[in-house]
Amino acid sequence: MKETLDLPSQLDGSLWLYRRSGVPRFMHRHDELELNLVLSGTGTYLLRGRSYRLTEGSLVWLFPEQDHLLVNESPDYSMWIGVFRPHLVQQVCQAIAAHPLCAAAPQESFCRTLAFPQRERLERLFTELSAHYDNSPLYNLGLAFALALAWRLYSEAEQQPYGTWMPPSVQKALRLLRDEETLTLSALAKQCYQSPSHLSRLFHKYVGMSLADYRNQQRLHRFRRLCLAYPHRELLDLALEAGFGSYAQFHRVFVREMGLSPRQYRKNIEEGALEVVQAGRETARK
Repeated sequence: MKETLDLPSQLDGSLWLYRRSGVPRFMHRHDELELNLVLSGTGTYLLRGRSYRLTEGSLVWLFPEQDHLLVNESPDYSMWIGVFRPHLVQQVCQAIAAHPLCAAAPQESFCRTLAFPQRERLERLFTELSAHYDNSPLYNLGLAFALALAWRLYSEAEQQPYGTWMPPSVQKALRLLRDEETLTLSALAKQCYQSPSHLSRLFHKYVGMSLADYRNQQRLHRFRRLCLAYPHRELLDLALEAGFGSYAQFHRVFVREMGLSPRQYRKNIEEGALEVVQAGRETARK
């Protein structure tokens, strides 16, 4: 899914600190080059038929034509996220000969682990730069330097294996779960030419979470989008449209993943609560 990031027109990109929110997402891509620097915890990126296990110190680059999705985050997961507009990427690449960053969808892996001093150096820079967000000329200069330094430190880090290849059946299951919310496990397995039990085992092995948990995350993502788009529709109708089989199932999953009831979530939307503002901000940025 192609997304448009909500970046101020005067800025060449943005940097922000992300902590695990529990908010489900869809596979997506955007025109901006993206950088992730993991500070704590573990997670898994699904990217172009492969999965990447992220740990403390992982530095990963995500390119404009690469669909990607972060799943299976540990409770303590946190990272810096940076996005850079195409014209800034071109300028920096020409200045420091970082030509791989100009690619739209490279085939090789772009995930390495930085040693602690290198990671700490980038973290200090990102923190300092974020303090100048309202000063666009200074912030843009800082973004260019941050991009150049991140690429240099990444290039110096030890190269890692090219991620874990996902079988075609798992790739197809991910696509179907994203696009067809009402598929039963039996129907899903049939379309993937696997038995339900074998597909479930493969999915957990290569994605890092159970098929049921992933399906419920996608349903919750649909529900949140529907809830924002149709504030006056019944919660049951929205839950069923999102793919849940009953309100009881929906309520149980929602409370477990979001930490509040669906009615409280809707009330927060009506009151303009901070949680909803943050969710909208994440949707725009991610």
